[in-house]
Amino acid sequence: MHGKSNSSQPLSHRVKLHFIACLAPLIETNYNFIELGPRGTGKSYFFSDFSPYSTLISGGQATKATLFYNNQRRKIGLVGFWDTVAFDEVGGIKVKDQDIIQIMKDFMANGCFSRGVEVIADASMAFVGNLDLSVEQIVNSEVYDLFQPLPKEFDLTVQDRFATYLPGWEMPKNSSEFLTSHYGFITDYLAEAFHHQFKQSNRYEEVSQRIKLGKAVEGRDEKGIKKTVCALLKILHPDGQPTDAEFDEYVAYAVEMRRRVKEQMNKRKTDDERPLQPWRGPGERAVPWARA
Repeated sequence: MHGKSNSSQPLSHRVKLHFIACLAPLIETNYNFIELGPRGTGKSYFFSDFSPYSTLISGGQATKATLFYNNQRRKIGLVGFWDTVAFDEVGGIKVKDQDIIQIMKDFMANGCFSRGVEVIADASMAFVGNLDLSVEQIVNSEVYDLFQPLPKEFDLTVQDRFATYLPGWEMPKNSSEFLTSHYGFITDYLAEAFHHQFKQSNRYEEVSQRIKLGKAVEGRDEKGIKKTVCALLKILHPDGQPTDAEFDEYVAYAVEMRRRVKEQMNKRKTDDERPLQPWRGPGERAVPWARA
């Protein structure tokens, strides 16, 4: 977190957190992640090249048989073989069979689904794509929201399953000026370390005991926030505990990433079914949590 690059403008602390958050699907099971932003920031390259336990697929390959379960061969699909299944250019996904969306919803919610047999898998799902409009245009628009590139089949129930919406427009374009001159771990080692933690480590109970969320935070919000904090702990504190200040920062960051999801959902549907509410009650802090 404190390393410097050769650049005259080193990465900010916030951008470093963004880069670390990109790793979350590789280290936390059943973690649903989305990053939308401009081209040239390495979104696709990361999931295709960082780890041999991650696979990047295009929308045209996302069939029920390849992704989830092949009934004819009685074999589980990609979610049973990879730690992370990432979708490249998510805006170009062509949904030929509506069943795949329902199966995806079930899997993103619970890590299981039924295709004649009950299938349970640990794979995380990551969705990356480009925003064709500027963030300023989207924010000031009554028509568009930050989920604008998603195919129409990715409705509110799909969107509600994302634990994190990473603001890709804050990520720098790929450049050699960000390469460090210091020593670092090779990605082969990091990938193995992440895979080990993915399979063997669970920090959820630890996180649950340490934070308390406000009443306005619903069940799926709470789960997403806690899983993001779990991932950050696995990456930054694999063998110990963070300080209170560090833990506070991770929770505040996780809340922001999840809140972005909810705010964009509310922009699409502002009626009584899903009203936009501040995540605090009378007298509560603006950030809806506190250390237990």
